[in-house]
Amino acid sequence: MKKLNEPQKKTYSRYAKSVKIIAVFGAILLGVAIAVWEFFSSDNDRIFSKTIFSMDTAVSFKIKGNENALLECSDLVKELDGLFDRYDPESDISRLNKLKSCRVSPYTAEILTLAKQLHEKYPQGDITCGELSDLWNLNGEPRTPKDEDIKKALSDIGSEGITVNGDMATLENGSVDLGCCAKGYACDKVYEILNERSVKEASVSFGSSAVVMGENIRVEITDPFESSGTIGEVRAITPFVSTSGGYERGFEADGVYYTHIFDLQTGYPVLTDLASVTVFAQSGIKSDFLSTCIYIDGSENINHWLEMKDIWVVAVTTDKKIYLSQALKDSFKLYDNELEIID
Repeated sequence: MKKLNEPQKKTYSRYAKSVKIIAVFGAILLGVAIAVWEFFSSDNDRIFSKTIFSMDTAVSFKIKGNENALLECSDLVKELDGLFDRYDPESDISRLNKLKSCRVSPYTAEILTLAKQLHEKYPQGDITCGELSDLWNLNGEPRTPKDEDIKKALSDIGSEGITVNGDMATLENGSVDLGCCAKGYACDKVYEILNERSVKEASVSFGSSAVVMGENIRVEITDPFESSGTIGEVRAITPFVSTSGGYERGFEADGVYYTHIFDLQTGYPVLTDLASVTVFAQSGIKSDFLSTCIYIDGSENINHWLEMKDIWVVAVTTDKKIYLSQALKDSFKLYDNELEIID
């Protein structure tokens, strides 16, 4: 079994004892990964605020000038939660995992299709990894599975086995877990509503993913070494931003500390030298999915991601180095002098 190196132990061990309910690429956020500055313009329009618990996290809404849009967005998030929760026997995802073929809502059909397309391009992530999560018992007291069981679960993973035809979805193998993309997809759907309602200024945060609308928005990046602090802030280059990192959650199994994000090549929690990855993208689901993929990939391949033209990245290593996409360098303001920005 792989064991964490010393920097990784220091990063993850603070969270291990307090976390019990976790899903692969999943859900309950212990600290806010993304903090959006108050950017609303000073005029007479009222700012409508609301916080709900949905998708296993606190979802915070701030929408300027349109209370109906706020209510519509919060209702939609609750609806998506009811469709995507794999532990709810009435949800689309639970029924698909059980029946292997069933009718689903348009939202479920769309997210399955988009997630499959993302996997085809970025194979580090795969939504058919639910059996692996169940093996490690991440919804209860975590345990280390037997190697033969891990190999069996890995052999069943493969988004190519998902077929969507209209409202009919079919799953040939594995078990669907949308934790790597559900919040990002919800951000996309919220953004659509806000645009349709002509909202100009808003922030909706799922903790690890957010959608922001307005002028000169700046986003603070949580310190992965001290979750109550921030390492710096940067201008939001797109409406969508997501963060992944081992600092969010960890767990202990057989005396070894692990992050909650899994390497789908080994079936074990990923061993990476990245402490956190923040991704700005033109779609929420892409920012959510790729923040996890880049985190899994580690700094060895970080230049590949930094050079991409359709995403923008802030990556922090366990030895306190910061890698930035070129378009973010001019606006990034470092708070912590213990960290080093790599040119």
